[in-house]
Amino acid sequence: MRVFSFVVLLFLALSSPPRAQADVVTGTLAAGTIAQFIGGLRDLVSDIEQSAASLIMLGNVAAAQQQMLLAGILTQTIEQLEEAYANSLDRTIEGLSLVEQNVFTNLQAQLSSVEGIVDGTIEGAQETIYQTQAAANQLLDRLPLVARYPVFYGARVGDLSPEAGDNPADIEILGFLLSDPRLDRKPPEVTVDGVTIPGSALSIREDRIHVQVPRELKERLGVDNEACNPRRTFPITVTSYFAEPRGWWVFGWNDEKNAEFRVNALAAPDRYDIEVSHRGVRTTRSWVERSFETTETYRNVGCRQTVGADARWEAPEGARRIQCSARWNRISNLKSQRATCAIGGRVVTGTGTITGRDRQFGNCPGGGHAWFQLSGSYEMPRDTRQDVASSKQAFRADAPLDFSAVIGIEAGLSDVHVGVVLRRHQCGEDLDRIAIPVARPDLRVEQRSRDGRFSATFQNGQLAIRE
Repeated sequence: MRVFSFVVLLFLALSSPPRAQADVVTGTLAAGTIAQFIGGLRDLVSDIEQSAASLIMLGNVAAAQQQMLLAGILTQTIEQLEEAYANSLDRTIEGLSLVEQNVFTNLQAQLSSVEGIVDGTIEGAQETIYQTQAAANQLLDRLPLVARYPVFYGARVGDLSPEAGDNPADIEILGFLLSDPRLDRKPPEVTVDGVTIPGSALSIREDRIHVQVPRELKERLGVDNEACNPRRTFPITVTSYFAEPRGWWVFGWNDEKNAEFRVNALAAPDRYDIEVSHRGVRTTRSWVERSFETTETYRNVGCRQTVGADARWEAPEGARRIQCSARWNRISNLKSQRATCAIGGRVVTGTGTITGRDRQFGNCPGGGHAWFQLSGSYEMPRDTRQDVASSKQAFRADAPLDFSAVIGIEAGLSDVHVGVVLRRHQCGEDLDRIAIPVARPDLRVEQRSRDGRFSATFQNGQLAIRE
C-alpha cells in the first residue's frame, strides 16, 4: 500500500509573496532540457508555498488553500516527471515525441496564468486550478511510466459550519487516477476526522471526488472549535484502489493495490464579530444678550452757548444684533440738548450737543452742564461642548476579511474618533482594535490595526476593513 501524507494550510515559514517563476518555465521550454523544465517548476512551487505561508499568517485561508492546491498539483507533476524520465533528464523537450512535446507545451501555457494566484487574488483562481490539473493529468497520461497509480494533489474544503447548510461538494479532492477503470472504477474510501463517509455522499470521477459531509459531523467539527481559538484542523484520509499489472502478455492479470492519502484541513473559515462605535463632541450654540455703557463725558455751557460731545465703542468679535442709545445725563440749566448714535459694523459712535439758557433781563441765570453717554446692547455666542458616544453597531464577517459598512455619524460633530473592535465569533476577548481619527468627514483616512493584522479606510461615513 502506498501511503502519502500531506499537511495543508499549516506552515512555519513566513515571507512576503515572491514573484512567480512562470517566466522561468516559459523560457526553458523552447530548447531546454527536461531537468531545466523541472527546475523551473520546482522554483514556482517554492514561491507558491511561501506565498501561501504568508497568507495563512495573515488569516487569508481561502487564498492560501487555493495556492496549496496548485502547489500540490505541480509537486506531484514533478515527482512523476522525475520518475518517467529518470534516465533521460538531460534530453531536450524538442527531442521528445510530438505527443510528449504537445503535453509539455499545454502545461507550460497553463503555468503562465498562475501568477495571479501567487499574488493572492482569488477571482478566477479555482478555474485556473482546474485547468492546471487538466494539463498536468494530460501530461501524466502521456508520460512513459512503467506503472500508473493514483496521484493526490490536495483538497479544497468549503464552509463546514452547520449553519452553512448542505452542499454536495463540501470537500473537493483533486488528483489523478483516483478511480481506476481497470478495476471497474472501484470507489475510493474517504474518512473525515475519523468518520467514514458513506458512498451515497460521494461523487467520484477519475480526477476528483466530491464529498458531502454529514450534518452531525459538521456539528461535531464546530463544537470542537473553541470560540477564542483559531479553528482547529481535522484529518481527511482518501484510500484509492488501482490495478498493478502482473504476468506477461496473454498470461497477464491485475493485482488490486491501494494508495492512502492524508491531508489536514479546516472546517470553515474564521468568523469575526466586528463592533463599531464612534465618539465626538457636539457643540451647541446659544446667544446671550449683554449691555454696554461708555464712560460719561462732562460738558458745561454759558447762556446761549452750544457745545458738543462724542463717544465711541467697539463690540467684541462675533457680536451680533448691536443696538445703541445716546443721551445726556444729569442735565442742569440747559435750553436744549440733542443726542444720536450710529452703528457701523462692530463700531458704535455717538454725538450730542447742549445749548445754554437765554439771558433774562440781561442776566445769565447760571452755567448749564450735562454728562454725555453712549449705551446699548448686543448678543454674543455661547458654545456648549458635550461629549457624545454612539451606540455600538455589530457586524459579522468571514475570513479573509473584506468588510465594508456605512457608519452614521451625526452631522456637525467635531473631534470624531471611530473605534473598531474585532473578535473571533462568539469570543469575548479582543482579537485586534482599530482607532480611526476623523478630522473631516470628506477626508480619506487610512489606519492600521493595533497589532497590524488589519487595515481600515474611512471616508464620508464609509468604513472598509481588510485583512
